[in-house]
Amino acid sequence: MKITVKINLAKIIENLKKYDGKKIILMVKADAYGHGLKEVAKATESLVEGFGVATVDEGVTLRKSGIKSKILVAQWLQDEIEVATEYDLTLSVGDFVQLDLVKSVGRKAEIKVNTGMNRFGFDFGDTAELSRKVEGFSLSGIYSHLFSLEAVKGQKERFESVVNRLNLKGVETHLFSSSYAHLGDTVRLGIGAYQGAMTVTSTVVAVRGLHLGDNVGYGNKMPKSGGVAWVFGGYADGISREDPAPVLIGGKLREVVAVCMDTFAVYVGEDAVKVGDEVTLLGEDLDQNKLAKLTGTIPYVILTKWRGRTERIYQC
Repeated sequence: MKITVKINLAKIIENLKKYDGKKIILMVKADAYGHGLKEVAKATESLVEGFGVATVDEGVTLRKSGIKSKILVAQWLQDEIEVATEYDLTLSVGDFVQLDLVKSVGRKAEIKVNTGMNRFGFDFGDTAELSRKVEGFSLSGIYSHLFSLEAVKGQKERFESVVNRLNLKGVETHLFSSSYAHLGDTVRLGIGAYQGAMTVTSTVVAVRGLHLGDNVGYGNKMPKSGGVAWVFGGYADGISREDPAPVLIGGKLREVVAVCMDTFAVYVGEDAVKVGDEVTLLGEDLDQNKLAKLTGTIPYVILTKWRGRTERIYQC
């Protein structure tokens, strides 16, 4: 018994084609936002310039699966540089220690500029020294990370100022992500590539009739009288215990009233629900954007939370 996660690779390809004419670095970190690192990369390699990952391990996995395109690694440690070299990974460089290290081994690198995210990257005040350090060093790119719609203009100006000061002719720049793809020719495409490509379903495993105030699960009380459908999957599988999302049973949006490790309880009232009925946890009529709003989170959390006893099925 498993939660089924269906991935529509054709939908991801369709989403990518909407950005025709732009150079795309497809972000496949975090197991391609829960869609499958190797599967997504293999299906899309012919449509993109390269891939973005968070770690060296993710990059190595892609190379071992046969991916030949550029792979940009966002985070790495000094003791991983030999592996990065062996597997021809492009390293993001955000401080002078990293820069000196990649220069010493002749590793491919892209400069990361901090324009306000305040996570990784060279600060504006580093520009003069950075200009001296990169002179004569072959860089494959320079980029930054947008973090807010309200801050785009200021970040763009800071980024362009650094690029101009460094005077890096012929070096690719990329700043824009899914939400800002219309602003530039090169885009690091993340969640925009995965819209509508995932469906998550489970199954009703028990049905009970309860009354207002009856206990349900571990110490929860029924908010009203009526039927309860117990569905396979619990907090061990990515179902939030503290703030569970509603689900669809029989095409109706249903409230979750209790979550255990292996199952969760859904209020179905007087509706006829039986063991074996399908339950939609994520799908066309209950997508990541709607679920995020209903639960006070962001779509990225919805897509990447499925774990434990899940089975991923690919549709082309």
